[in-house]
Amino acid sequence: MASSASDTSSILERFITEYIVSRQSDFRETKRPQSHAALLQAALKRKKVKVQQVDAKHRNFCFGNDLVGGMDRMVTTLVSDLARHVAADKWLSKKHFWHQGLPVPDGQEFLAAEFSAAVSLLGSLRAPAVLKPVAASSGYGISLGLQNMEDLRRAWPRALDARLTGEGSRETLLLEEFREGLDVRVFVVGEQAVSVLVRVPVYVAGDGRSTVQDLLSGQARLRSGHKHLSSHTPQVTQEELGVQGLTPQTVLGPGEIRVLREQANIREGGLPVDVTDQTHQAVKELAVEALWAIPGLTAAAIDLVVPDLGSSEGAVVLEANAGASIVPHRYPAYGQPRSVAERIADEVLFQRF
Repeated sequence: MASSASDTSSILERFITEYIVSRQSDFRETKRPQSHAALLQAALKRKKVKVQQVDAKHRNFCFGNDLVGGMDRMVTTLVSDLARHVAADKWLSKKHFWHQGLPVPDGQEFLAAEFSAAVSLLGSLRAPAVLKPVAASSGYGISLGLQNMEDLRRAWPRALDARLTGEGSRETLLLEEFREGLDVRVFVVGEQAVSVLVRVPVYVAGDGRSTVQDLLSGQARLRSGHKHLSSHTPQVTQEELGVQGLTPQTVLGPGEIRVLREQANIREGGLPVDVTDQTHQAVKELAVEALWAIPGLTAAAIDLVVPDLGSSEGAVVLEANAGASIVPHRYPAYGQPRSVAERIADEVLFQRF
């Protein structure tokens, strides 16, 4: 059965109502969040592992007289060169997932000049489509809910402009079917799903009194108490509101939810909500299997689309992010903080000995 953007909106709206709107007082203020590197260094220090600063990008991990690992930017030696290459390529990683029998959205890779072939695929998909660069960062260049050739024509240059270039980069695009569900990120280390987040895009929740402008201002004030999120407070444009049939002066009814952006990453104003304890074991196991589908990958964030946190039915694997930050897992907007750094430190020592 085909998925639709409206189906996904209703799933997301129910999640926002249950996990955020009804728990506004549970918002976690964070005054001095530590960086990814600082969190990991502190965890290693607690394990008696010394961190040597080689240069601005590289660190060595030493246990006694033994060199037990290291880190290049945000990627540790729990990620092999092969795994880093595969994870950076959405099409290649998708093929690895598929070969291990994991559920993935139907789709195909295209060169920049293959627009007509992409239009043909779009017509054959059972659902609206997603277009994304095969190699990009931070969710740039992704367009969701594409229905026809004109939608694809508008999205095509945006995806092309967001491609990573340089030695080893694949400058192609991936067109795949849009799947219904929540944007779920699972940080997996070894054989354990350590932390599960739902990433919630920018939204407004009506109360029957406040204008949309007032609601957005209230969210900005709330985010100001979370120093990791406050630096990415979204500036919603009138054009974005207009797509939803809204103006800054619109008053939404009590409990009415409007999602204003497709992208849910923090750079786009998304909120990380911890759902580790509410997520079914089968969903966590799917994420672990996705990690192990890429040779040499021992720690990474696995991105899934999950229709229901209580079941893996209908869930699909999207990608693996070998350089994902552990900061949102340690400092979620709602839910329990998770110490991914501790598990990474344990695995570094386990791999060595």
